[in-house]
Amino acid sequence: MTFEEWADSHKDDLSAGQQSDEEIRDLLLVASREIKDAIPVASPEGKLGHAHNACLALAAAVLASRATESERVRRLITGD
Repeated sequence: MTFEEWADSHKDDLSAGQQSDEEIRDLLLVASREIKDAIPVASPEGKLGHAHNACLALAAAVLASRATESERVRRLITGD
């Protein structure tokens, strides 16, 4: 499956809208919480689950911040 096929099959889950700084901060807080929650977990599977969730939140934050930054740069260049 290509990325385009995947994106097309998940288009209802995806949005091209801008994330606010608060939304990005919230994603980073989720990642931090997941990492802290993993510390007392005894099982490797439980730790892996928390690590996985932290990675997803971090990836979403990075993508959102890049999109936000790209839009800011575009506005600076175009004067919009």
